[in-house]
Amino acid sequence: MRVVILLLLIVSRASADEPSAASLLADASRLFTEEADLEGALRQFEAAYEREPSWRALNGIALVYQQQGRYVDALDTYERLMATFRSQLSDRQLETVNERLRRLASMVGSIQLQVAPVGATLLIDGRELACTSGTCATRVLPGLHTVVASLARYYTSTRKVGVAAGAVTRVNVALQPETERIRVVAKAAPTRRVRRFPRWSPWVTLGGGVLALGVAGALTGAAASDYSRFDAQVQQAAGAQPRPVTIDPSLEDRGRVFSDVSYALFAIGGVAIITGSALALVNRPELVIDSPGLELSRSQ
Repeated sequence: MRVVILLLLIVSRASADEPSAASLLADASRLFTEEADLEGALRQFEAAYEREPSWRALNGIALVYQQQGRYVDALDTYERLMATFRSQLSDRQLETVNERLRRLASMVGSIQLQVAPVGATLLIDGRELACTSGTCATRVLPGLHTVVASLARYYTSTRKVGVAAGAVTRVNVALQPETERIRVVAKAAPTRRVRRFPRWSPWVTLGGGVLALGVAGALTGAAASDYSRFDAQVQQAAGAQPRPVTIDPSLEDRGRVFSDVSYALFAIGGVAIITGSALALVNRPELVIDSPGLELSRSQ
């Protein structure tokens, strides 16, 4: 029993410490009229309404919205006040609220939407609008507004809508079904082996070098033969008992030519063999990975 009494005392003391709705309303009125602290007044009016719902708290909230330029919120709040506390207002108060409603209605516009198919998600300036029946409306400030409608398996519709003060703008949105879906799929990167030069080029170079060396060797032999024949004719002509001997001078000239050409071919053949060997070493196949490709996959 003592515990119950103690708890009741604690609750009653806590309730006594909390400000009453009347004190919250008085503080809100002071902030609004004397200090022009709109945010502070709004917090106090909302706290007063939460503590004890009344037309005075709701009227204060609407007044703050109106001063802040939140005309749509102010209009909605005045309509809520009329729907909830109309019977508590005097004739003069009703006239005042109705006058404010008329003034605010002339300062805002509205968008009336007809959407097909039913169930599409609607966004007005990024704010979702509930529209379960396919027909809905919302108040907005005058100006240009963005209307977005989307639904699975339908193309999203986005449009700009101009709204004038005190006017209703009607918008019909008919979403178009998707005829096909395009999916981008990355293909595996293909690989291949490449050479710096054609595969035959090193072997042709080597073969040319070997052929040049072979021709040079043959020419060297021919030159040696011509020199030997020429030397033999000279020795015969210069014997112990000189006698007329016919000497062919072209043998020496031809041998010299053959000798010079063979030296050149030896040099060319050596260079060709060295070059061909180097090409064969450099021309080994290298693995190359191509860039991955993309393919389009279409589905209904």
